[in-house]
Amino acid sequence: MPTYTLGQLKDEVYSRLENNTAFYTEAAVTNALNEACCIFNANTGMLQDSFPMFSVANRAIYDVPRELILPIRIQFEQRYLEPWGLNNTGNANPNWMLQNWRQQNTPPSYWISIGNTKFGLNPADSYGGRTIVVTGVIEPEVLVDDDQLIQFPDEYSTVLVNYAAHILNLPEGGASFQQSLPLYADFMQEVSIATIYKSLKTRASKATERITN
Repeated sequence: MPTYTLGQLKDEVYSRLENNTAFYTEAAVTNALNEACCIFNANTGMLQDSFPMFSVANRAIYDVPRELILPIRIQFEQRYLEPWGLNNTGNANPNWMLQNWRQQNTPPSYWISIGNTKFGLNPADSYGGRTIVVTGVIEPEVLVDDDQLIQFPDEYSTVLVNYAAHILNLPEGGASFQQSLPLYADFMQEVSIATIYKSLKTRASKATERITN
C-alpha cells in the first residue's frame, strides 16, 4: 500500500527547485503533481478497476463504462475474451458485426477495441442478459490535501516528483530547463518499464494471427 502523501511529494519537488517557494507556489506544485499522476497512469495503465454490465441480444457494440478511460480486459460469463484490434478485425472478418452466438454455434470469444469509449463482442450474444465485466484504466484521485495518500506504489514516487519538477521548469527555459531534462528522461524510462500496454499489444497481435490463419 502507498505511504507517501501529497505533502511529502511537494517537499520532494521543492527540494529539486532549490526550495524556491516564492517563485513556485504550493498550488502550482500540487497541479504539477496531479498532472504527473495522470500522465504516468495514462501511459502505464497502473490504476485499474472492473465494472459489470449485461449483454443485449444480438448487440455487437457496447459503450465502455464511463468510469474507465481505456478498456483493457473483458470477461463474458466469467471467461476472459481474446482482444482484437478494430482494423485487423475488419480486414480479417468484415462481417463480424452480423455474427451471433446461434449462427456461429459458439458464445462470444473475442472483444474488439473501438477507441476508448466503445467495444465490440464477436460473435454477439444471441440471448442477452449475460454478465459482461469490463476492466480498464481509471483516473487517479485528484490530490488536494497534504495528508492525502498517493495511489501508486512507493517506488514510483520519485518518478512523479521528477516529472512535476521538470514541467515547473518549462516556463523558465534556459539553463534551468536544460538541467531538468534528465528528470524527464528518468520519467520516460520508468514509464516504459511499468507500462502494461506492451503485453496487451502482443496478446492482441497473437489473437489476430489465429483468426487470419
